[in-house]
Amino acid sequence: MDDYSIRYFENTLNSMGIQGIKRKYWLKIYYKNPKKAGKMFFEKLDREFKDQKSWELAKYLLIKKYPHWGPEPDPEPEPEPEPEPIFCKNVAPQYNLEYFLRINGGRWGDASYDIDEFERSNGVVI
Repeated sequence: MDDYSIRYFENTLNSMGIQGIKRKYWLKIYYKNPKKAGKMFFEKLDREFKDQKSWELAKYLLIKKYPHWGPEPDPEPEPEPEPEPIFCKNVAPQYNLEYFLRINGGRWGDASYDIDEFERSNGVVI
């Protein structure tokens, strides 16, 4: 931690009008862990100035420079598993075009042959 960054943080506190116990609190956090203090101060600014256009620009630039201050990205949803045909006793299996394409590796000729064979043997039109 260099002297310049401490003075810069103190000047920021002064420009925000943070004095007294609040100032000591922020400086104590900054001396212990500057990254944590930076993130907490960023969140404080975001709460206070969230509807101002100038803050939105400054926020964009700060997050670009310090990405760990920004919000956590949303986790990507897991892909849903493909439905398998239902084979139950006394119930006809449920087939569809995707099933036949999948079992034939996406080859339409083989899939159409299997569909025709299935339709002839079961009397069902897919």
